[in-house]
Amino acid sequence: MPQLQIRIHTLSPSADPATEGERLRRLVQQAVARAAAAPAAVVVRPGGTEIIELRPVAEAGLSLPLFLAGLTRSEREDAGAGAGPPLAVGLIGQLRLHRPSGPAGGSVPVALAFLEWPDCSWWQWQVLLGGDRALLEETEMIRRAEDGDPLPAGLGRWWSLGRRRRLQIRYSAASPAIQPLESPLVH
Repeated sequence: MPQLQIRIHTLSPSADPATEGERLRRLVQQAVARAAAAPAAVVVRPGGTEIIELRPVAEAGLSLPLFLAGLTRSEREDAGAGAGPPLAVGLIGQLRLHRPSGPAGGSVPVALAFLEWPDCSWWQWQVLLGGDRALLEETEMIRRAEDGDPLPAGLGRWWSLGRRRRLQIRYSAASPAIQPLESPLVH
């Protein structure tokens, strides 16, 4: 896999990992209100929850499902924030939901928070977005594997895919570039 520079934001550890989905739901709602809800991967670890931008992954032509599957077996090479094995992996942000039963090319904008755990249980929050990108609260739904809901199409199964393909991603914080003395950035 190629080396990429990807922005990662680490949230403090959740007091209760079982409520991580609700925390991500609130995060996405706030981001949609600011028009800043770009799709991102999520890795929940004992040391914190990592929000990983996906634009560089897409620009590099990498498969998003394979990238998410690799995150299930990911390792931080640097000590510190986010340390520990992945507890859950997910996807958040504003996406386009493709409806196979709709007209050709039919898709609708949605705000989404989806988490999957190693036992392949999952949790999903989804709400449609209006033409002005406002949340259409009457379309809001929370679905969970433990309630017997079917797995949403195109989401999940990343842990089993990561195990079958033996995928693994290793990453660390980038070192700040050292500016040469003649650089205009050095004062």
